[in-house]
Amino acid sequence: MKSLMLILLLSSLLIAPILAAGADSKTETNQNAVIENLVHGINSDNIGVRTSSAVVIKQVVDNALVKPEDFSGSLVPLLKMLDSGTTEKERIAAAVALYSIDSGIGIYGLRGSAKFDRSSKVRTISKNLYYTYHTIHNTTYFLDF
Repeated sequence: MKSLMLILLLSSLLIAPILAAGADSKTETNQNAVIENLVHGINSDNIGVRTSSAVVIKQVVDNALVKPEDFSGSLVPLLKMLDSGTTEKERIAAAVALYSIDSGIGIYGLRGSAKFDRSSKVRTISKNLYYTYHTIHNTTYFLDF
């Protein structure tokens, strides 16, 4: 009985690292699938899918499930959403997602939105995100509103 317990203990100690190594590759595959699906959602023709994809990008980045730089492929579609989105909600979701991605290009887009967007609500949110980014990073504002 003791030898059986010893064999089971040793086998579990030998197999556990092998199983753990396989779990990491699956997690990375899942992360890539999440990124790919969200970028595909941002490029969708459906306003609801675009808006919800932008919100989920923000949540995924904020919860540290995926690194912000992994969403660099979504910068151009998000900037397009911010500039030419048909609803305020869509443009606000794009602004918050761009802020979460933490890219200089996205922050520059927020600057333009803060100055030129047709909605005062979107302008205010973009301005606050722009100022918050520069305050956190101790950088200089390029525009005073």
